[in-house]
Amino acid sequence: MATDFTKTALGLVVLVDIELASGTLRYATEDTPLVGGNFYEGRVAGVQGITEELSTLLRPIQRQGTVTVILDNIQADATSGFFDSSIDGSSNFWPNTSVTIRAGEGLTFSEYSTVFQGRIRLKDGIKRTLDTLELVIEDRRARELSVPMPPTLFNTTTYPNLEDGGASRRIPLLYGDWSSVWVGPLTCTDTTVNEFKIADHAIFSIAQVGKDPGNGTGIANVSHTNENLTAATFRITAYDPETDRVYVKCEGKAGGGTLLMNPSDVLDDLLANVVGLGAGALDSLAFTQLDTDLADLAARWYITEERAAEYYISRLANEVGMDLRIADNLYTPTWFVPGFPGTAALYEEGVNIAAGSFELRVDPNQEYVNEIQYAYAYDPRTKNFSKSGVVTDSAAVTEAGATVARSVQFTIIADDTDAQTLAQRLLLLFAGPPEVVSFETPDFDAEVADLISVTAGTLSSLLANARKTMREFKRRLVRLSALTVRSAASIGRWVEDSHPVAASSTLQQMQQAGYWTLDNGTITGVPTFPGSKFF
Repeated sequence: MATDFTKTALGLVVLVDIELASGTLRYATEDTPLVGGNFYEGRVAGVQGITEELSTLLRPIQRQGTVTVILDNIQADATSGFFDSSIDGSSNFWPNTSVTIRAGEGLTFSEYSTVFQGRIRLKDGIKRTLDTLELVIEDRRARELSVPMPPTLFNTTTYPNLEDGGASRRIPLLYGDWSSVWVGPLTCTDTTVNEFKIADHAIFSIAQVGKDPGNGTGIANVSHTNENLTAATFRITAYDPETDRVYVKCEGKAGGGTLLMNPSDVLDDLLANVVGLGAGALDSLAFTQLDTDLADLAARWYITEERAAEYYISRLANEVGMDLRIADNLYTPTWFVPGFPGTAALYEEGVNIAAGSFELRVDPNQEYVNEIQYAYAYDPRTKNFSKSGVVTDSAAVTEAGATVARSVQFTIIADDTDAQTLAQRLLLLFAGPPEVVSFETPDFDAEVADLISVTAGTLSSLLANARKTMREFKRRLVRLSALTVRSAASIGRWVEDSHPVAASSTLQQMQQAGYWTLDNGTITGVPTFPGSKFF
C-alpha cells in the first residue's frame, strides 16, 4: 500500500481539492504546508464516512460512495460568509465541480493517498449556514455513467424520410454473434427506398434479412441490397410500415477488424466510445488482464431500451463476475476472483487489524447454494430465454442433506459452454459455504476489490476479496468485509490423501474432486468421462 497509515492513527490529515474554473481550492483538517508543493488551509471541519460495496452474481448490489464534506465558513474577523463571494460570483459554478479527497500524514505529497474522487452533486449538493459550507460529493462514476444508453435517437434531421413513430426510438447497440437469431424489429430510416438501420455503429456482417407481413405466417427470408456494414444499413424491395416488421441475422460491432465478443472488450467499448470517456480514462493494463481472464466467454447483447449507462455496465459486470472501480484516476476492472485459482503471492500484503474487531461469519448473506438453475440465450424479440441448464454439487447436497438451489439468468451469455462455465464458477464460490471476514483496520487506503491476505489467531494468510468498505474519518478506521476465497484457491475441494485418481474414480468422486479437464471437457486418461468442466 502506498501510505503507512499505522504510524499514529490520530495524526491522520484529510486533504480536499476543489477544482473550480477560477482555480483549485485546497483545504485540510489542519493547516498543512506541503514541502515543495501547495498550502492546504485548515478549513475542513468534518468528512462524513464513505460506504462502497461491490456485487456478486447472487447479490446484484452496486453501491457507489457519496460523501459530505463540511467546511468552515467563518472569516478571519470571526464573521460568517468566507465562501459566499466565491459561490455567488459569476466566475465559478460549484455544482458538478470535481473534488478529490486524500488522507495521510506528513508534509510531503507522496505520503497521502487518494481515498475518494467525485463531483459536487448537481441537485441539492450545496448547503450553506452561517458557520459552515456542506458539499455533497458523488462518486465520479455516478456522474459520468448517468448518461443515457443507447445514446442516439433516430431524428428527422438526420433521417428526413424516417418512418412514422421512428423519432421516439433509440438507435440500438449490438454486440456478438446474432447470425442465427433474428434481431429487431428494425426502424426504416428512409421510406422512399426502404432503407433500414441495424445499429448505431459499424457491424461485422449481415447473414440474412427477414420480414414478418403481420398475417400470422411469421418471419420469412427476403433478399436485400445496398448493404453498408459501416453504416449498418441495407435496403429491401417492398415494405409496408403499417403491417410489415423487418428483422436481420447478423454479427454485431467490430473492433480492430474482429467481432467484439469478449466481455472485457465490450466493457472497454461502452466506456471509451459509447459513454465517451476515451481510452485515456481506462486502465489499459487491467483491461488487458481482463481480456485474458474472460477469454473463454462470449457476449451476445442487443441494447435497445433507454437506461442510464450505469445500469447496463453494472449488469454486464454482475453477469460475468467482474468488478469495476476507479483506481489511480482510471476505470479499473478486475475479475471477481482475480488470479483464479489464486495463490498468496497474487495478493497484497497483510492488512493491520484493530484489536477486538475481527470476526469470521459463515454465509452471513445467505448465499449458500449447492445447485444452480440457469437460463440463458435471451431472445429480445420474444423476450424469453431459449435455453436453460442445471449444475449440481452432488457432494455438497449429500453434506447438507438437502438441495439448496438458486435460479440465475444470463441475459448476455448465449453459448452452452459459456453459460455452464459461469454456473460452475458460481457453484464453486458459494457451495463452500461462503465465508465473510470483517474487521476494522487503520490502513485507510484499503478499498473494495482489494486482494488481501489475513492472519488472525489460528488463521494464517487467509486469502480474501474485499467486497465492502465503510470509511470512518472521525475514527480514522476502515470497516472492511471480504469474501474468503479458500475454496477458490485450489481446484474443486480439498480431499483426503487417499482419494482415488481420475482414472479410478466414480462420477460422484470426480465431482467431489473437481479435476482439471481438457478443452473438450474430458479428463486425461478417462476419455469416456461425460464431459463437464469443473473450475
